[in-house]
Amino acid sequence: AAAIGAFSAAVGKSSGSSSSSNGVGSSSSHRLPLLLQQLLLAHLPGFKPRQYANVLYALGKMHCRDTAMVKQMLMGLGFRQTGKLKPQELANVAWALGRLQIWPNKQWMQQFYNATRMQLQQQQLGTCHQGQEQQPGGSKMAQPGPSNRPIARAGSAAARGFSSQELANMVWGLGRLHATPPISWLAFLLQTVEQHLAVMTPQQVSNVVWGFAHMGGPRPTRSRHTGSSSNSKGSGFAAQVAAAMPPTFLPQVVQVALQQLPAYSVQEVSCLLLGCVRLQGYHQQQRRQGQQMTGAGVPAGSYQTGGAAIKATAHQGQSKMLLQLAEAACKHIAAAAAASASRILGIQCSSSGSSGA
Repeated sequence: AAAIGAFSAAVGKSSGSSSSSNGVGSSSSHRLPLLLQQLLLAHLPGFKPRQYANVLYALGKMHCRDTAMVKQMLMGLGFRQTGKLKPQELANVAWALGRLQIWPNKQWMQQFYNATRMQLQQQQLGTCHQGQEQQPGGSKMAQPGPSNRPIARAGSAAARGFSSQELANMVWGLGRLHATPPISWLAFLLQTVEQHLAVMTPQQVSNVVWGFAHMGGPRPTRSRHTGSSSNSKGSGFAAQVAAAMPPTFLPQVVQVALQQLPAYSVQEVSCLLLGCVRLQGYHQQQRRQGQQMTGAGVPAGSYQTGGAAIKATAHQGQSKMLLQLAEAACKHIAAAAAASASRILGIQCSSSGSSGA
């Protein structure tokens, strides 16, 4: 059973593309090859949770939307089995489901959130303990960065918690599913992601911001002509995502992005900017709703107790930072377009010169 699961994952790895991308797969199949399907079904009774996760990951890598096989794997990861998965396996499952856009039922998703909550809580606890050890007396909060990662025990993937890539994969997958996780769970995830922002690659930063901005709302509608698309009626939950987001999250995203902007691809910077603007828009929507509540007779203290001026100042600061990112992103995209045009013109000129000769 272990060999079958490993083989499936190896097949997935050989199928190309990076493990996390904002783009939708270019091609897909709807059935697993018959021989591999028979092998999997024959060995299914002996599968362990890790093998189920490996097969789901492989299906995602191959972009094989075999719904019957996916349901078999999800059933195998049923009650009490999801909790046995390690962080990498949990992230791979979320990524695969998002890439294939296959939605488990609410009960299964709740099991997934419960399993990841335990991992995120342990990771947060480890980070806090390490921060206290590094700063005696606990008078200062630990700053995000590689030194704040929990110290892992040898051979224990669960002890080290989620890596930057695993967090990016999980958030991107949930964004593709337009998932609506519990807000308390989301708060743990946001805090953990924020602690990894400084060490994330451009693709990872782009994926987490894009994923958070696309959580909530109705499932996308699928069409064989247009692929998948979704409407934007999910701003209610997205506003809750923005409310659960630490006030330092978006400023830190912008700071990290500006430092690494030359390393971003055009797609990455575009998706990053889209996600940032959406999340900032949801913040604005929440502020307007609060002002309406105050204007409708709700006591100001019940919504803005002592912090209205501070919140307004912070909001203005975020808007300025996003404007700075937008200007830099436009210059970056324009430079990339100019370089691409120069290459195309150079090729055309060389080919015309060769034909003339």
